[in-house]
Amino acid sequence: MFRKRFALLLTLAAMVVLRSEAEAPPIGPRSPYYLTAGEQGKNWIVQGQTVIATWPQKHQQGVGEYAIAVSDTMRTLGSFYLGVTSMGSEYSLGGTFTGVSYPYPVAKAAFWDGTTTGSPILTSA
Repeated sequence: MFRKRFALLLTLAAMVVLRSEAEAPPIGPRSPYYLTAGEQGKNWIVQGQTVIATWPQKHQQGVGEYAIAVSDTMRTLGSFYLGVTSMGSEYSLGGTFTGVSYPYPVAKAAFWDGTTTGSPILTSA
């Protein structure tokens, strides 16, 4: 009787371990995650462990485009560094430049990140 219970317990434990391994969460973001790399002049979309898309930034002067806000489009803010100011851009969610550029909002200010709730665009300085 003891052996049957022990075998059953061992089987159940193995099932729990196998089930938990099969349901492990994926590595990386589950939905598209947008990134900027101004000094490299590129924007990226990653999902999981995969780069979905990458494209050159429209305005690569200075240190390029950095602060980012994504809703129905992707909007980047230009930068100000060592006296050089660059413009920001708007891209489709697939990375195509929409033709819209944004002036840098405040001369000699530094904005490091952005976000949106749909409208307006919010930044952190």
